Order: sequence, then structure tokens, then C-alpha cells
Amino acid sequence: MILTKYDGYKDSGVEWLGEIPSDWKVKRVKDISKLKSGDSVTSNQFVDEGYPVLGGNGFRGFFTNYNLDGYYVLIGRQGALCGNINYAKNKIWASEHAIVVYPLKKIATFWNGELLRVMNLNQYSLSAAQPGLSIEKISRLKIPVPNYDLQIQISNFLDKKTSQIDKKIGLLQEKKENYKELKKTLINKTVCRGLNKNMELKESGIEWIGKIPKHWKIERLRSFCKISTSSINKKIKKNEKLVKLINYIDVYSNLTKELHNKSDYMSVSANNQQVREKILIKGDVLFTPSSETIEDIGVAAVVMQNLDNTLYSYHLVRARFLKNIINRFKKYLFNNDIVQFYFSKSAKGTTRQILNLNVFNNLLFPLPPKREQIQIANYLDEKTSKIDKIILIINDQIETLKEFKKTLINDVVTGKVRIQDE
Repeated sequence: MILTKYDGYKDSGVEWLGEIPSDWKVKRVKDISKLKSGDSVTSNQFVDEGYPVLGGNGFRGFFTNYNLDGYYVLIGRQGALCGNINYAKNKIWASEHAIVVYPLKKIATFWNGELLRVMNLNQYSLSAAQPGLSIEKISRLKIPVPNYDLQIQISNFLDKKTSQIDKKIGLLQEKKENYKELKKTLINKTVCRGLNKNMELKESGIEWIGKIPKHWKIERLRSFCKISTSSINKKIKKNEKLVKLINYIDVYSNLTKELHNKSDYMSVSANNQQVREKILIKGDVLFTPSSETIEDIGVAAVVMQNLDNTLYSYHLVRARFLKNIINRFKKYLFNNDIVQFYFSKSAKGTTRQILNLNVFNNLLFPLPPKREQIQIANYLDEKTSKIDKIILIINDQIETLKEFKKTLINDVVTGKVRIQDE
């Protein structure tokens, strides 16, 4: 199969669509299909086995009954999943979180679903505390419609090509996870055992830490620093000073676990007391004290230089050190499995996991002499920076494939290019 241009084009009269092939038609969504919300079901009605329940983000559980039997497009109806496209096959229960697309005439389901995906239906969500799609509004949207045989050809082509792209993305994701695991293992082993494999070990007395080099110490975080929260939110108020703000995402998604002066931190305001007390200086460590899951709570990032006019938000906890630990060593010391295990077992909460200040104060960790801290930091900086560069390259490859897939689907379903046999 090769992609070429169609023999002729015409103006569709639809702003987002532009020109379409001359023999295609422009119709409204409701001319070819009927949109209807799925039926209500609650999680306490789910069973261990039965018919799959599908919502705006796919599978949710099993139910004793089904309300669809066949092959249908499902559109996410509420919240962050507005406009999300999924497919229902065979007997399933479509929940109230999904809009079911019922064909009114002979149409190719996969072609229809990918066309709706290209239309970015999320942009038509109604403004509310809980955004939702208006079925009436979506039904009136105009779409390009080729003949049924061409719909099938497009469907088959895209099914094959997108599957190939998804497979490549999956392999790259797996490769990235392997490198992340390699980095994690390297940090865990080095922070707990040091660089000398022949070093004599002793029991740390802490179950989740295990053995450490004989001359190392087990320390408690409150002996080294003062833990404090913040009250600064993401607002600008009159009569307050404009400042830069480090937020949760600046710590949680920080690959290097280092914080430096940057111009693109969020701009907010703070009062004089907040500016004095919440300014960030070299050596501070910021932790994420909450998370949706216990597996990724308590992520840390180290402030590597005095930050100009930069404070931290109420979503973070700051450790200001009164005793010296090498800064480059801190980012490895506070981002490893022994610390993560302690935070995970100490977290409390139902919908969101939370760590209180006592948890941070009572954190126990192994600490080598400063000379070894420097050696470990130098070693891990070299090794992890190489791994990080590989991960960034893989991320770029993944994003390139995702963008290629998106462009390919858009061009084919809107008639920008034509599928032909070679």
C-alpha cells in the first residue's frame, strides 16, 4: 500500500476540515449514527465474572448483564475522559460514563471511531465542575463521509498500520522501563552497600534496610533537618510580591531529581512572611507528601543552588538541613527503594495517600562518611546520566511514533491522502 493524493478535491464548507475528495459527501454525525449514553452501574454491583463493563476509559469491571452485543464505538462522556474513543465488541455493558454510537446505516465502525478521534471531541465539552459532552452538540457536527467500500479500505489499512506502530511503541516502552529499573537497582545497591564489594557489613537493625557497611551509621531525618510545609497556592493577590513557585509536578516528574534556577516556574504572589520563610536555598530537599497510590509517594528533589525569588507550594514538604550531607548524594539517598518502602507503609488515606510530618521526621537512612558520599555521588552521576540520556532518546522516539500515528490517521480519514496498491 502507498499513500497518494486523490484525483480531485472540493471545499467541504467545514472550517476544521478544509478540502475533501470530490466524490466524498459532507454529513452530520446524526445523519449516519445515533448517539446515546450507556446505562448506570455502580462499582458495588460488579461481580468476579460476567460481562465486561466499559466506560469512557475502557474496562471497569464485570456485571451480570449486558446492554450491547456487536461492534460499537464508545465515546468518553464525562470529566478528563471527555471525547476519549474506545471500541466495544461482543456482549458488554456500556456504562453511563460512555456514549454509544449506534449506526443508522451501513458504516465501517473502525473508520467511524477513528474519524471521531481525529475530531478531538473534548473541545466540545460543556463548562462545569464536571465537564461533560453534549450529545445534541456532537450529533450536529459535520463530517466527511466516503462510500462504504472506501470506509472498509481505510479501516483495514489503519488497523494494520496503527497496530504496527503500537507494537513499536510498546517495545520502546518496555525498553524504557528496563532502563529505569536498571537505574533504580544501581541506586538502591550503591546507596545501601557503597562501592567496595569486599567491605565488611553489619546488621542495620532496620528490617527494610538490611545490612550496611560496618563503619556506616543509621540516622534519623529529624536529627539533620527541619521539616516544614507551605501555605502558598497558585494565585496572584493584590498587595503581595510576585514570586516563582515550585509545584508538585516540578518534583514528581523531575528526571534528574535536581532543582536549579529557571525562568519558567509558575508565577504567583506571596506575602512578606511567606517570602522570608519559604524561600529555597541550596541544600533544601523537597518531597511530595501525597499521591493517588502508595507506590509513588514521597518523591524527592534537591535544590542545587540558591533559587532567586523562588518558593515552594502547599503540595510539597521541605527539608532544610542543619547538618551537612553532600547535596549530590541527597538525590540518591532520598530516591531509592528503602525510603520508598518506608513511605509506602507509612502513608494514610483512602482516595489519596498522605504522609504527615512525623513520617518525614522519623525517616531512617544509612549514611556513609562524607568522603564516600562524594565517591558514591560521582559514580552514580556518571552511570545514571548515561541511562537518563538513553531514556530521553527513547522518549523522543515514542513521541515521534505517536505523532506519526496521529498524523497518519488524520490524513487518511479526512481524505488528505489516498490508499493505493503499490
